[in-house]
Amino acid sequence: ELLYTVQDNNGQVINELDIVSGASLIFKQDADLLIRMSGLRIENEFGDFNKSPYHSDSGRRIFVLRK
Repeated sequence: ELLYTVQDNNGQVINELDIVSGASLIFKQDADLLIRMSGLRIENEFGDFNKSPYHSDSGRRIFVLRK
């Protein structure tokens, strides 16, 4: 189950989505390509849900994307 919080430029929550997902794993290069193709840009990147810095040994790659 994933909770997405969408905020405006001032940090105000404008939408929250609670989604049950069959998430899958993808390669780093594939994630980069999908983000680039979507027209989004990476605003921030974390290595876990505690907002630790991302590095090659991180268990996850969490993105904050902007239109």
